[in-house]
Amino acid sequence: MRIAIVDDDPIVCQSLETILTATGTAEVLWMANDGDAAVRRYFETPASRPDVLLIDIQMPEIYTLSLHDALPISAPAVWMPRARFWPRTRPRAYCS
Repeated sequence: MRIAIVDDDPIVCQSLETILTATGTAEVLWMANDGDAAVRRYFETPASRPDVLLIDIQMPEIYTLSLHDALPISAPAVWMPRARFWPRTRPRAYCS
């Protein structure tokens, strides 16, 4: 599975990439630290379009739902809310 990661925290991006590639779960095509970069990367070439986008739902640089509007409806995305009091709270993912 080909995945792209969109999160404003580079440590989160790197951690997810490490976990996904080390376990052989997925190939990480690209990472972006804001919504504008994610939209640019997604539309660069057909080869840069992942099977799934992992997107932080609480990015300060862009209202995340506008990122949702900028991507085609066929782009499968998993919206990841950030757990503020990790590990006390359990993060949940919402699929679009």
